[in-house]
Order: sequence, then structure tokens, then C-alpha cells
Amino acid sequence: MRQPLSLQIEQARQKLNAAFNEIIADSGLPAYLLEVALLDILASIRNQKSLEMLTDFRIMNNQSATDKKKEGEEIR
Repeated sequence: MRQPLSLQIEQARQKLNAAFNEIIADSGLPAYLLEVALLDILASIRNQKSLEMLTDFRIMNNQSATDKKKEGEEIR
């Protein structure tokens, strides 16, 4: 059985936080430089999110069109 989305999100958040804390400790970089890196990563995540949403939208539209076509064939 698949985990609830809320638990998946929380586990991902905890892993990201742990990884980030390790990077802070290992790099010794000041926070203002890490902020720039994080903003760049966030921009990449947002781009990926947009691509995933477009893909999901296209899949839904294609499925809807297929369902309507099947319904039309069943009526005949």
C-alpha cells in the first residue's frame, strides 16, 4: 500500500533538511552564498514542476478524448 502524500512530503522535507545541514557544515560557505544556490535549485524545481503539470494535463486530455471516442462507438 502506498504511503499517504502527507507522509511522503514530510519524509522528503526531513531528508532535504538533513542534506542541507550536512552541506552547510561541510562547505563552510556563508548563508548568503548558500541562499543563491538554493534559489537556483528552487528555480529548477519549479521548471520541473511546470513540465510535470503540462505532461499530466496532456495525459488527462488524451484520456478524456479516448473515453469520449469509446462512448461514441458504444452508442452506435
